[in-house]
Amino acid sequence: MSVETHRVLIGACGWKHQAWLNDFYSEDLPEDWQLGFYSNEFPVVYVPAADWINVADLSGWTEDVSDSFRFILEIPDDVLNDEQRFSVALEKVKTLDDFCLGLVFQLTPSICKDIDLLQQCVELAQVIVPVCVEINGV
Repeated sequence: MSVETHRVLIGACGWKHQAWLNDFYSEDLPEDWQLGFYSNEFPVVYVPAADWINVADLSGWTEDVSDSFRFILEIPDDVLNDEQRFSVALEKVKTLDDFCLGLVFQLTPSICKDIDLLQQCVELAQVIVPVCVEINGV
């Protein structure tokens, strides 16, 4: 068994935090360098949907990080319920290629009632990356 099978990745939820300015990030560090700086300290980042779902192109992110850095992307249930938005989101995930460690589907109890939709979304996403399902409010 290799060491890699027991690797633990520690990161934060997002890399853009107002409270980190002048403490974690120096005051003269340009905002567009923050991801690169963050990736020198941590091997992974959990990216909330609000921080990526409306970004036109994620491929630039991979230019700012090392080959071993990984992104975990959150997908909320409003995107899962919209076939067009979900399709667009998956296309963005594909641009990250191996840099995407997985997706986290954030569900509310209402989408849990549509098991067929959930199953379809999981199956489509798992062709690209692993999927974790988190149910809020249950």
